[in-house]
Amino acid sequence: MEAEYYNAVLMDAPFGYANHRILLDENGVPVDYVFLEVNKAYENFTGLKAANIVGKTIRQVLPGIENDEFNWIAFFGNVALTQSKEVVEQYSNVLNRWYKVFVSSPEKGFFSVLFLESTHEQVFAEASKELSEFRFENIDYAKIAGWMRTISGADYVVLNKFEKNGKEFTTMATAGLSENIAKAVKIMGIDLVGKKWDYDARREQLIKDQKITRFSSIRTLAENVFPFSVINLMETTFNLGDLVIVKTTKDDKMVGDFTLIFKKNRQLQNRAMVESFAELTGNTLARIDVEQQLVMSEEKYRLIAENSSDVIWIADLNLNYTYLSPSTQKLFGYTPDERNEMSIEKLIQPDKIAMIKNLIQEQVIHYTKTGKHEGIIMETTGIHKNGSPVDIEVSAKFIFDQNKQIIGIQGISRNIAERKKVEDELRKSEEKYKLLVETATDSVFLLNEKGIITEINNAALINLGYQRDEIIGQTVHFIDPGTTTENFLTFWDKQPFSQTIIIESTYRRKDGFIFPVEISTQKFLQNGKTFYYGIARDISERKKAEKRFQALIENAPDGVAIMNMQGMMIYASPNAIRHFGYEYEETVGRYGNEFTHPDDLPAVYEVLEKVMKDPSQKVKLQYRFRKKSGEYLWIETTFSNLLYDDAVQGIVMNFTDITERERIIGELTEAKNKAEKNETELLKINNELKERNLFIQTILDNLPIGLSLNFIDEGDAIYMNRKFEEVYGWSKEELTSVQTFFEKVYPDKKYRDELIQKVMTDIQSGDKERMHWENIFVTCKDGTKKVINAVNIPLFDQNTMVSTVTEVTDLYNTQTDLIKAKEKAEEADRLKTAFLANMSHEIRTPMNGILGFTELLADSHFTGEEKRDFINIIRKSGQRMLNTVNDLIDISKIETGQMQVVLTETNLREQVLNLYNFFKPEASEKLLDFRLSENIDPAVTLVRTDVPKLDSIMTNLIKNALKYTDSGFVEIRVSLTGNVFTFSVSDSGIGIPEERKHAIFNRFEQADIEDSRALQGSGLGLAITRAYVVMLGGTIKLESEVGKGSEFTVTIPVEGISVQKASEATTVNNDAQPSKPHLKILIAEDDPVGDQYLTILLSELKADVLHAINGQDAVEICRENADIDIVMMDIRMPVMDGYEATRQIRAFNHEVVIIAQTAFALSGDREKALEAGCNDHISKPIKKQDLMQVIGKVLNKIE
Repeated sequence: MEAEYYNAVLMDAPFGYANHRILLDENGVPVDYVFLEVNKAYENFTGLKAANIVGKTIRQVLPGIENDEFNWIAFFGNVALTQSKEVVEQYSNVLNRWYKVFVSSPEKGFFSVLFLESTHEQVFAEASKELSEFRFENIDYAKIAGWMRTISGADYVVLNKFEKNGKEFTTMATAGLSENIAKAVKIMGIDLVGKKWDYDARREQLIKDQKITRFSSIRTLAENVFPFSVINLMETTFNLGDLVIVKTTKDDKMVGDFTLIFKKNRQLQNRAMVESFAELTGNTLARIDVEQQLVMSEEKYRLIAENSSDVIWIADLNLNYTYLSPSTQKLFGYTPDERNEMSIEKLIQPDKIAMIKNLIQEQVIHYTKTGKHEGIIMETTGIHKNGSPVDIEVSAKFIFDQNKQIIGIQGISRNIAERKKVEDELRKSEEKYKLLVETATDSVFLLNEKGIITEINNAALINLGYQRDEIIGQTVHFIDPGTTTENFLTFWDKQPFSQTIIIESTYRRKDGFIFPVEISTQKFLQNGKTFYYGIARDISERKKAEKRFQALIENAPDGVAIMNMQGMMIYASPNAIRHFGYEYEETVGRYGNEFTHPDDLPAVYEVLEKVMKDPSQKVKLQYRFRKKSGEYLWIETTFSNLLYDDAVQGIVMNFTDITERERIIGELTEAKNKAEKNETELLKINNELKERNLFIQTILDNLPIGLSLNFIDEGDAIYMNRKFEEVYGWSKEELTSVQTFFEKVYPDKKYRDELIQKVMTDIQSGDKERMHWENIFVTCKDGTKKVINAVNIPLFDQNTMVSTVTEVTDLYNTQTDLIKAKEKAEEADRLKTAFLANMSHEIRTPMNGILGFTELLADSHFTGEEKRDFINIIRKSGQRMLNTVNDLIDISKIETGQMQVVLTETNLREQVLNLYNFFKPEASEKLLDFRLSENIDPAVTLVRTDVPKLDSIMTNLIKNALKYTDSGFVEIRVSLTGNVFTFSVSDSGIGIPEERKHAIFNRFEQADIEDSRALQGSGLGLAITRAYVVMLGGTIKLESEVGKGSEFTVTIPVEGISVQKASEATTVNNDAQPSKPHLKILIAEDDPVGDQYLTILLSELKADVLHAINGQDAVEICRENADIDIVMMDIRMPVMDGYEATRQIRAFNHEVVIIAQTAFALSGDREKALEAGCNDHISKPIKKQDLMQVIGKVLNKIE
């Protein structure tokens, strides 16, 4: 639990952590290392994700790491091989970052790193130094922009500098701009670097009062420079997010700015450091401007002094100032008047003055003796006028007269507060490493030159059980009873300084418990005194594991060998060495392929490839291995990949010599062949096999079939192999006789008695062919059911029954499934045939009515009344065929997931009553008692549900009840309880057989699809009904008895609406007619019948009607007739379809009303029409009332 806790802390620590294993070449030289574990901070500091690197080598993860200026592999390899500890701060070229790294080796060949990224600090320190060294003739603006990009974490940086006129600024450099962005900007005619921009008042207002200003988009500042479309394209293409303006100032006066651009989901980093760097840049830019001006000015030196942020001074040898530049006021607070006749005592702290004067005196003496003077550079502390200390750096040189005599001193005093701040931050970073030590799980000690403990970390106190004051001041013998102080000091007296030494010893806890430790220790000097530093790790578990592993390997009957990733033997057990006649040195260090028979090498390589790809596999292989004598032995080896196991780190090969077994198997095979010819020879071989019982036992236990031997007379068990126990699921101790075998394996008495009767009959027949039993059901001890095939071989002369068994459960299930699948396919084929016959009937029957009575309409012998009857029959037949098509379309939409639930309001009472009145005539024709029982609270007249689907559910159930009821009654019952609507239909019809109840809700099936009553209907009604019920979150239940009738009950959740709200509902006039007079309408229809039908329907509007037979004609007619009011656009037309025609018309006419004519058979037709530019749509077949309503609706919207 404690280890898990510390591991969790480590994985969530704020510093990077990773554990690795070093990889060596054949000469033992480190060439790579493998990632074993990393924490979250590691991912953040490197950008490398654990999922992509764990288990891989550094060369795989970072190709080219070996070419880095710092040899990381060699550095880490040295630590891993010497089990030492190192601290280093280095730059990684591949990752382009600086890191402070603490590395240690807990075990040889492994190393762990704890680190922090120091890129920002390093870059800031480098930049601060170089900024002060820049001069106007060599300033590198691109480098400054690059520094800001690194410090801030921005993706793109633009460095701008203000012109003197205050109305313009110039882009001096960029950083991070990819070639694509540069090209995109250049295409717009802009070269960023050197470009002068107008500094508008809006920009000034936006960033006026802040050093750093953030904008969520570049458009805020760029909309006056680039078109909106260009800005939008840039943001989308390059995934741009925040824009940050950072001012660069000098004495609070703006000198320029950094424009930082971030990609989405990225933000500004190191805000304080960014502000400081911007201020340093502002000072530098201001100073550069001044220097540039001075070069062209006769007063250049004076101007440098007057405008420098540093204090330029001249003093006599007594350090009385004769000149102080104006920046003295900023640095020390003194006005020009106060600077007159000022001495060093006012500007430097008293305790520093003597040191400065002594240093100057030494320089004077040195110059007098040598004639050389290199100047003075020192850091000291000044005094501000207000008394506060000022950190400064002083650079000074002597002033000489014409005779090279020293007459004074000139120098520069520079404020180094920012640099001190950076150094302080670096110091704090160093303190983090102290925190790592204090939070480490290993014991850490510090001893003085006398071997007395002076410091100890918390982990040591926990591990040893002491309080801090109990252990501080004690000698090493206090915790290490085997080491005296004299021995300790004598040992270390012979060791060099700064060399890490790793030893093993034992520590004693406060409670007296002794435990082994591994100590990594070092002697070092500090302030001229000797100290000893040690890290101790409890290795109790490792020692136990080593002992267990060694005992296991040393005493294993089989041979064990381990080879590394390169195939070199790194370990061989004593039994392995003895078995093949080699000495230890003759195996370890050599490659496995040297001992393998050449013909078997491909098979061995194939197995190795398998376990390398999937370490979870354990693969067995039989092949030949060469003894020292040159003889090859057959061995069976199990290969296990434990390369990533800390305790093994190799491919483990556990092998058994099967040379004798192979020979025995060969003999057994030969004996079996001879046994068929000569029983006497078989008995002889059996006697020989008894002498080799150990080998035979191994063979029998590994046979793929179960095998048992029983005495025929007594029925007692003689032998059972492991496979026999495995197949039956009982141990041999539980199956001691034939009687107990049958009672346990066949617990069902009836089945057991029948099986015993059959088995005994077959055995007594003496016919071997009858002693094969297939598909026998057995029960294991744990209750598992299995299917077996069994064979008995009676050996009467030996009073022995040989029984073999093979499990065939999977085969039996597969055969059973195939049989069921075959029956299901045959049933589906029968249903398909019956359905197709029914569909043929459902389409041909109404088609016969339509075509037949249409032909009769042309006969003049029939009266007008008779023709009206014919027309009514044609209409009903058409409606019947349309219902069939609609059912097919609905079930298709349901099956493909295109049917959506749309909630609208409906009056349940009115909807039910309308259905009742609609079907009442049909019920009356059949002389049925058609009843309605309604129990809906009048307080709720409206509910929200999917009205068409609810109507379809109730309609299908009522139609079915009327269809299958010849006499008696059909009753509808409805109720609304809470928000649950219940609808049931009961009848006294033919009823549904029990075996068909499950099928009636299937597609294309009726209660009995071959029944004479299934003359009308697609067989889809109940399938659609159930699907709609499920979509609405409801349930459907069926109760039925053949000859007595059926009852379907549906419950559906709804939302109730009060009567008051219902009374406020607006009534829609469905019979609204178009109100605009004298319309001009274009019919775009390629079907002449459809065109004629629409022309007739529209004749009532007295409109001017134009005609187009394809989409292209429609476009041209609309182009030539701009006054067209409505276009009836068929979607499916030749040359150009209705979608494209609509889009082209909309390109030049946005006012014309376009109504799509669509069958609306597939989901998305309506949406595609509206997206193309249609105002509305109407479904085919088109009814007059629907057409007038749609035209009226769209015209009313426009008006």
